[in-house]
Amino acid sequence: MKNVIKYLLKVLKILMAVIVSVLIGYNLYLINAQVVLHEKLPMPFGYGTAVVVSNSMYPYLEINDLIISEKTNDYEVGDVIVYDDGSVLVVHRLVEIDDKTFVAKGDANDSNDREYSVNLIKGEVVKIIPNMGVIQEFLANPFVKLAGLAIAFFLFELSFKMDKKKPKENDELEEEIK
Repeated sequence: MKNVIKYLLKVLKILMAVIVSVLIGYNLYLINAQVVLHEKLPMPFGYGTAVVVSNSMYPYLEINDLIISEKTNDYEVGDVIVYDDGSVLVVHRLVEIDDKTFVAKGDANDSNDREYSVNLIKGEVVKIIPNMGVIQEFLANPFVKLAGLAIAFFLFELSFKMDKKKPKENDELEEEIK
């Protein structure tokens, strides 16, 4: 039974190391995309997340909704898209599209947006998670990321230090028994 527990603990440690490594890699990707490449909506594996900051799409989208967008080349009138207007990301519904240009409009707006190049479309909204944007914004804070990584490394190191102590304690008990 003790061997099974030891094996499960080793598997858990390896799994934890893989998860921490993936999180570090993902965050390095995001930092590179945002800081170095000036990408407003990084889309690893063709998906990106953004937080709604206005009521222009109310009632379909509300402030602090988290949206997940997918990069695709098949947009149709009626799709809710994310596009870069040059200064900010905009989430509006497509009202016109052809091979080179598109026009979008917020559901709560009275007029259409101006015409833009199709190349500015970042993706189509495929999932909406209501009010989750607050948590996304909190977790995106660099201080929160650093604190989370520090805690993960601390717990990871602590688990290895505890493993190193256990054999000494077991040796002492064995000597006492003899």
